[in-house]
Formats: sequence, structure tokens, C-alpha cells
Amino acid sequence: MRKAFTRALVTTAVVASAVAVTPQVAFAGGAHSDCPHALTCGARVSGFPGGTISIDADSGGGGIANWSLQGTNPGNNYSCGTAFDAYAPPKSWLCTGAPPGNYSLRVQGPDAPTMAGIRW
Repeated sequence: MRKAFTRALVTTAVVASAVAVTPQVAFAGGAHSDCPHALTCGARVSGFPGGTISIDADSGGGGIANWSLQGTNPGNNYSCGTAFDAYAPPKSWLCTGAPPGNYSLRVQGPDAPTMAGIRW
């Protein structure tokens, strides 16, 4: 009995250690900007590996705001963007099929504050 208890205790400790040192990655990279006094806010990232980029955007006021993501490497003409309701709470969108490289996000609203975020 004592041997079984000790074995169970050691197994539990090993599993707990493995879980503690295993990285729990929420996202692999990105950038975020809060612009409390500006109608336009931007964020830039480098080293995006390609695939899907998540965009976070918000703007103050009422009316229509918009965001635009642009590839900034030579030859990278990728772009993604849309208009959104500035009165609505912060939202996220996905841009799929983006090639590897560097990107710039611009959020423009009818009123401050604005927020721009890129993550993957």
C-alpha cells in the first residue's frame, strides 16, 4: 500500500511539473495600441509567419469607423479591412490567407478613443 501511494505521489508530481513548464500560449505574436486622444490609431508587426491574423478594433463616438490591414514588405500587396459601428463594443475580425511578413494596421474612427490590435 505504501509503495503504491508513493508511486502515485511521484507520478502526480511529475505530471504537475510537466504542465507547469509547458508553455500555455494564448497567441504567438502581435501588437496593440491604445490611443485615448486620437481619431486614428495604428499598430505594426514584423515576422508574421503567414496564415490567419486576428484584428481587434474599437472607436469612440457614434457613426462609422473603419480599419485596414496592409502588408508592408516589398511585393506584399495583401490588404484586409472593413467598416464597423463605432458605437458598438470592441470587436475582432479575421484576415485569412495572409502571406508571411510585416503588417501595419490602421483604425480610424469618428471620435476618440481608438484602439488597434493585431495578433496571431
